[in-house]
Amino acid sequence: MKQEQTKLLLKTNEVMKFVKPREIVYCKGCGNYSMVYFEDHNHMMLSGNIGCIAQRFNQKEFYRIHKSVVVNIYNIRSVNSTAHSVEMCDGTILPISHRQQKKFLQFLAEMYDNL
Repeated sequence: MKQEQTKLLLKTNEVMKFVKPREIVYCKGCGNYSMVYFEDHNHMMLSGNIGCIAQRFNQKEFYRIHKSVVVNIYNIRSVNSTAHSVEMCDGTILPISHRQQKKFLQFLAEMYDNL
């Protein structure tokens, strides 16, 4: 499976940061803002709700698992379908909405050829 290496521009009022998609672990919505969490354990608050931010990401690399959470599928460590959650590479446990779980598991199975 080949991952695209184009960079994304993320910007705040003070900083413009160019990042490879793989560096993003997940994004969490906070009302009209979104927090982006990186592999290096840094984070960045962006102006824009999670829906706006998610639209900027490649749909083959990122998946919206909950109304307020978008994950980078390449940074998932494990999926617990009983607990409706994912563990990310940084150890963070994030919820999968009950509505999204079946579609999300199917998406992963297709991406990884029968997970």
